[in-house]
Amino acid sequence: SSFSSIHHASSSYTFTTAASLIAFTPAAAYYFNNQTTTQSDDEEEETEDKYTMRNLLALKNQIAYCDAMKTDKNEIPQTTRVVPNLRFKRGEEGSTKQVGEHIIRRRMTSIGRFSMKSETTSNPSIPTFFLALANNNNNSSSKSKNSSGGITASEFESLWIQRDMHNRHPRFHSRVSKEDDRFFEQPHHPPSSSTVETNDVEFAAKTMKTKQSKNTEEKEILEVKAEIHNHAIETSHPSRIYREELRKRIEDFLTKPLDIMDKLWEVEISTGPLGSSGAIGHAKVNQIRHPKKQHQQGDDDKEEPTESILLFRAHHALADGVSLAASFLDLTDEAEEMRQDIENEIQKRKKKRKEANKELTMLQRWLKLLRKIIWFYLGSIRAILYQVYITLATSTKIGGGGEPFEHVRKMYEEEEKKEGKKASSVIGKRSLSWCDAATLEEVKLIAKAIGKNITLNDVFVSCASSAIARQLAEHRQLFTTRTDGPLSHKHHPYVNVAIPVHLNGGFLLPGKSVGNNIGAMVARIPGEINNYDDNDTTDSSVDTAVQRLKTVHMSIQKIKNTPAPLISYVMAKFCSDFLPESVTKYIFQNANANAAFVLTNSRGSPKKLHIRGQPVESATAFFPLPPGVPVGIVVGSYAGVVSISVTAEKWAIPDADKFLGWMLEEYGRLRDEAVMIERKGKGKEIFKSSE
Repeated sequence: SSFSSIHHASSSYTFTTAASLIAFTPAAAYYFNNQTTTQSDDEEEETEDKYTMRNLLALKNQIAYCDAMKTDKNEIPQTTRVVPNLRFKRGEEGSTKQVGEHIIRRRMTSIGRFSMKSETTSNPSIPTFFLALANNNNNSSSKSKNSSGGITASEFESLWIQRDMHNRHPRFHSRVSKEDDRFFEQPHHPPSSSTVETNDVEFAAKTMKTKQSKNTEEKEILEVKAEIHNHAIETSHPSRIYREELRKRIEDFLTKPLDIMDKLWEVEISTGPLGSSGAIGHAKVNQIRHPKKQHQQGDDDKEEPTESILLFRAHHALADGVSLAASFLDLTDEAEEMRQDIENEIQKRKKKRKEANKELTMLQRWLKLLRKIIWFYLGSIRAILYQVYITLATSTKIGGGGEPFEHVRKMYEEEEKKEGKKASSVIGKRSLSWCDAATLEEVKLIAKAIGKNITLNDVFVSCASSAIARQLAEHRQLFTTRTDGPLSHKHHPYVNVAIPVHLNGGFLLPGKSVGNNIGAMVARIPGEINNYDDNDTTDSSVDTAVQRLKTVHMSIQKIKNTPAPLISYVMAKFCSDFLPESVTKYIFQNANANAAFVLTNSRGSPKKLHIRGQPVESATAFFPLPPGVPVGIVVGSYAGVVSISVTAEKWAIPDADKFLGWMLEEYGRLRDEAVMIERKGKGKEIFKSSE
């Protein structure tokens, strides 16, 4: 039941082996042998459908058998074209589609539908992130054609075509069907610009005409560009009030519904003075304005540096946030190089695994398989029992503390009723903040110094739990002065945290399109315990921060050693496929184990990327809050820098900047203690470079 923290996770399109790529039924075989269908006298003759073989790969086993597959080959409906896993349906009369145009209908994955079923009006399922590009105008090759030096919506549209995004990720050209929300609809046919090396595809290609004329290709490219024009919006730059205007736009993206019957995603593009919006931190802005190289003659005559912000949002039915961010990396100049690096790493791991298996006897292989089966079943039982335990431990019905911020929300609602205010003055609004926290190398060194298996995720879960404790203490102090309500004596020594886990390791595998492939796990970690005085410099104060981290690590490790993420993924699919929407929504809202916050880790490129020659200086994602969970935190890494974003209910975290500051204070304590541990231990100064 920890799938609640996924917040509308969905499964990715499945890629199968060449042998099972195309499953011919009698009706499908009839289509391949008869590529044109007989039209009635009052219908215009249809042109032959043109689509890429990539679609066959991406849609295998995702589309239900169409009606024609259930009928005799002589009874194929004249208005339907039958292709394995594809259904082409004639546009309705009177619509804006041209005569003879078809709609590609793809069955939505069950997890994709789950995201639609489980979202609420105040908690829409819309991941949001921005890319911030800089242009210091010192290099003419990196300067865009427009006078401002930034990127425009028109250039974005051209870039989309140039990078072949419509073929790599066809889901971006889909929308939810108005007739049946189990399906995506794609209103045009992408150009055939790629090839697939499989025998089945080659056989299919020989039996269907896929070669297009130049005029038709140009027409279809214009159709793609026109559709992207509906998604890419050029707007004014959020530079009037530093960070606040951008913060408001992000809040609107997270909370305002997206008409998924019209489009599943959108991007706002703006360009303005460098550093004016707050998307790029002061430190990076100073580095761009004042590079280390010597001041050259004539630099004073250079134009003012600019920045461009690409603010994206997409419904979770389209893809999970990790897949979305990874897919948009295909827009970068280094996209091909990154895909090759991923492919090389995969081949390297396969070779290593193959060599290891060669050394095993048949008996050892069977024993290894048996151990995996035993681990899965015993681990599943353990994960389910642990989930039940932490849910009951926080259940108010049996004396548990409940979700720590629930009392805060009730107090705000009661206070607003007494004062005659509208509940919407706080309820339903978001508190947002983001910043660069540290270098990735430094965080890894801290984790290594404190414990062998401690991860970056453990470090910032610990920092977040400390900030949660301080926020609860502040709420208690505030309401104690106003009322004798439950907050005056209610403490939460332990809180639950939900941690989403990307089942593909946080990146898109080569050849795969965007999708939803996320599970989740919930752990019980320290909350309001071991509160220490900020002015205390004794060892006991420092040890508290380290002890909190070690306790957090042990708690997460217990559930990490089970198949909990996979179980949550499967349970979400079950709810979507077999339970009514009202039941699914109820389970989703009540099955989060009363988690106080969600923290996810998003890994980006280890090196700086570029779009049209302009460096991407910052990439920050914001978590869409699941119903019942008031705080979402994203820890991202990009170009060797770790960044943090906080998305919270306004009533739970009134000041996200202060909350983020508390996280950084806890991180500072951990860093100081890590240095002391190394100096007192082996004498190895692993922090020499960072000091």
